[in-house]
Amino acid sequence: MTRLGYLDLVAEERVLTILTDKLRTNISVYRSELVKTIDLIQRLSAIEWNADTAKEYCEEQGMQITDAMIEQVSTSPASYENLAGFAYTDLQGKLDSLKNQVENLDKGIELGEFNQVYTNYVESFVVNTTQTLSSFHRAISSQHSFYSFLTTLFNQLNNLLALINPNLNELYEHFRYGNKNYVIFGKNGAGKTTLLKKVSREILADNSIIVPADRNLTIQDSGHVSFQLGIAFNSMLTANNSIEYLTREIVHKAKDEYDNGKVKSDVLTTKFYKIFSQLGLERSITAERESLLLTAGGASKYSMSTGSDGERSIAYLIMATLLAPENSYVFIDEPERHLNGALMRNLFDKLESERPDLCFIYLTHVTDFVASRKNVELIYLEKTNAYEVWNFKKIEDFDDVSLDVILSIEGTNENIIFCEGNSRTSIDCKILECLYPNHEIKPVGSCEQVKMNTRGINGKENIFRRKAFGLVDDDYMSTAEINALRANNVLTIGFNEWENLLICSEILKKVNSAIPSKDLTPIKAAVVAHIKGNGKNAVLSDFVTKRYAKIILADKISYGLDLTTRIDTLNARNRDMLVDAVSKLSQKITDSTDYDDLVSVVPAKMLLAMVAQELGLHTGDDYVDWVVKLLKTDICFANTVRNKLNISFE
Repeated sequence: MTRLGYLDLVAEERVLTILTDKLRTNISVYRSELVKTIDLIQRLSAIEWNADTAKEYCEEQGMQITDAMIEQVSTSPASYENLAGFAYTDLQGKLDSLKNQVENLDKGIELGEFNQVYTNYVESFVVNTTQTLSSFHRAISSQHSFYSFLTTLFNQLNNLLALINPNLNELYEHFRYGNKNYVIFGKNGAGKTTLLKKVSREILADNSIIVPADRNLTIQDSGHVSFQLGIAFNSMLTANNSIEYLTREIVHKAKDEYDNGKVKSDVLTTKFYKIFSQLGLERSITAERESLLLTAGGASKYSMSTGSDGERSIAYLIMATLLAPENSYVFIDEPERHLNGALMRNLFDKLESERPDLCFIYLTHVTDFVASRKNVELIYLEKTNAYEVWNFKKIEDFDDVSLDVILSIEGTNENIIFCEGNSRTSIDCKILECLYPNHEIKPVGSCEQVKMNTRGINGKENIFRRKAFGLVDDDYMSTAEINALRANNVLTIGFNEWENLLICSEILKKVNSAIPSKDLTPIKAAVVAHIKGNGKNAVLSDFVTKRYAKIILADKISYGLDLTTRIDTLNARNRDMLVDAVSKLSQKITDSTDYDDLVSVVPAKMLLAMVAQELGLHTGDDYVDWVVKLLKTDICFANTVRNKLNISFE
């Protein structure tokens, strides 16, 4: 390290030490005010408020109370009755939470655990809360009239109860470690937008900005815009003329940077133009006073007012990010609004890269957006029954549950059944939605995906507060394999495939009765003949493929010097096992003449189309649609199908 580099490092450490010492001092003052407030609230809550106890308490505060004052209070009891009915327990709970938080702050500061953004927030929070507590004590100590004191005390207690919200501080505590960005999500009605309004209204610090979902993107072309002087940055973001405000601000700051000798490439407007031009819009942009101008190719400049909502949103987001204070939190509600996938991903990649000092917190439900973010953690927002109170649950690792599942299941309070299939049009999903309407049915792809998502949700009961089940085809599984799955809430349908269930005699008879009926005897005979004849090789091939894959997957081979011997032994054992199983299935097909016995074990996708056509239907999908229709309209039939499955999601 060079001497200059060493001196820079020493200087930086010295600055951090000074900042930490200042924070410790502020926390010490804060703790003192907090303890004083807690003691006072405990004292007030223990008083059985009436005219006499109110007089006694005020005399202890050094007030001279005249007979006229006593008469006034006695004839107007609202002053002490209000104090008697105040929610002391709620206020005590909030103050106790603050006390616990401040103890954790001390530990974190001593260990040097907090990132700079959180440290800045804590500094602002501690100072602001200390001022709130001090103002409370000053307000009540300045009153010397008996009656005025009681009224002021009650009003100030209510103000304090409203102003203190440790629940919001809990949200920021998720952001204290490392250098990450965050996504806050929750089911509809959890109150994401309300939360941001609460943050902006009550604890918005100098290092937090909020980009609202309903950001105003209108631009006036009148040539005259009336601006409020001295408007705060967060107010600019919500103003009717937000883009003009931001444009004026970035131009003004860029001028100051030029005047102070900053090189052109580091000036804010240069960065703004560069990011905009790199997004593939085939447009360049310039800012002049309060106006944004676009240029396409060699054409002349034209006003951003004629640009698309996407272009205006991009300009808004770039300027908001570039103008954000250093080491600040940037809350962005619905970041994907007005943006398509590739453009959205590219824009936020560049914004995060340009401002690594910021902590970006996105509030969204859009899976593609969340999946596009790197180094991101999910925070689940749960709305409680209490007014404007939320629970925040960090999902440390969501690799074992697909992102789409996490974001989509929050629209329901029901337990979940994961099934195979890639869409809600899969047979599995269609039938299950009819049979189990009180569960959320979620197709997630393969059998392995069903197992992974079921395990992942059930491993996070404290977050999702619901139970997950998986349901998969039997696919020639052994009894031991089926029991192992059941232990993890993954059940099998009791049939090789769903198609096997749908063409069993009971369901076939029901479908046949609902359409122009056919004689089922020759239809069943044709199916049996196909299985025993031309279809037999396909059945046995399907069995061999599926069983062999499961056998290999179940065997664990550890590396060693005798690896070749181990593989040979394993192959010999599996070969004999597999050949024996194939032989037994082949013999069963040869010996059996029972329709349901044969249909229950063969791959039935090929048979579904055959049965449908024999009934006079065009395709297997038409047959499935009839089953679904009957399940929805016939309770007895639905019960029959549930009994055939013989599974329980309880």
